[in-house]
Amino acid sequence: MAVEVGMSPRGPVARGALAVAESAPTAVAFHYTQTESFVALLAELGASLVISTYQANKLLVVRAQGPGLSTLVRTFDQPMGLAVDANRLTVGTRKEVWFMRNAPDIAPRIEPPGQHDACYLPRSCHVTGDIRVHELAWGGSSDQGGMGSGSERNGGG
Repeated sequence: MAVEVGMSPRGPVARGALAVAESAPTAVAFHYTQTESFVALLAELGASLVISTYQANKLLVVRAQGPGLSTLVRTFDQPMGLAVDANRLTVGTRKEVWFMRNAPDIAPRIEPPGQHDACYLPRSCHVTGDIRVHELAWGGSSDQGGMGSGSERNGGG
């Protein structure tokens, strides 16, 4: 499974009031390595893995491509918490919570064509102040669009 996160290289695509946001997060050099078994595991599962790294201000989406990894890199201000399902991706950052929706009709047209089955596009952003969102989980059904602690699934409050 290949995933695209629809953002400019400097961060999420913003319109209207969101375009008035602060300057882009500081660029930080980062490096990564992976084992051959990691690439093989992703290939066997047919999956992509979404990784946040607040130290480098990056959100990474990695997938197997041939003998190596294909890595999509997007910049956020200290991305930390993630919640994802087939239809939505939410990213908690230092001062914001970004809500993205999958646009499966767009995914097959992303370069290279026919290799992506998901394309998450920003739909809204909630400014929280400096709370550094670490943990996110969807509460209730995906039809409700609720965000919560996850205890709702177990009958909790």
